[in-house]
Amino acid sequence: MKTKIQLIDKISNQVIYEGKALIESDLSKEKLVFQDEERTYVWKVFEKGLIIETISEANVHLTLRQDHSTQGHIRTDFGQIDLQCSTTLYKIDKNYVEVVYELLQGKDSQNFHFILYKMNEEELHEIH
Repeated sequence: MKTKIQLIDKISNQVIYEGKALIESDLSKEKLVFQDEERTYVWKVFEKGLIIETISEANVHLTLRQDHSTQGHIRTDFGQIDLQCSTTLYKIDKNYVEVVYELLQGKDSQNFHFILYKMNEEELHEIH
């Protein structure tokens, strides 16, 4: 099924992506795949966690679970960088996914806060 989505970086209040996504659902997860000119995004949404994959010149793979320390990595032509992920907020709803997490590598850290809003094509047609 196709879905219209909007991915917002809440720290910078910037729209990262807005457009169509392919959505696949089964009993355990919902998988959203979308892409722009530079990147392909894959969000695997589970009840208790989220896997984010971003494919570009550097491929990012993050496993996020609220109140848990998890692992991630960035793979480049020069090798792999392992990351520690610390998720402080993970909320899912029929219409959105919200996640707040920190990536740690050694003494360096970076905070992230994303909201992915979704609306399926049938709902879009009902509005007009």
